[in-house]
Amino acid sequence: MAIVTEAVLRIVSNYESVKTILAAFNSVEDAGTAVSRIISAGIRPVALEFMDKIAVNAIEAGPWGVVDYLPMQRPYS
Repeated sequence: MAIVTEAVLRIVSNYESVKTILAAFNSVEDAGTAVSRIISAGIRPVALEFMDKIAVNAIEAGPWGVVDYLPMQRPYS
């Protein structure tokens, strides 16, 4: 049990726009480089998600009915 005696909050502004992007990379290093370049360009992502081949395969095979909807050549095939 705990009692909160003080809290510091930060107010953030709304974003001009929201975009969802799917990108495939040949390696974790390439993905990391892309993230570094995105942040260096002044773009502040709300979220970034890394998924390896095992995670993608599990999602596609899962009960959610996820199917390939983008004509994309996967480097990990």
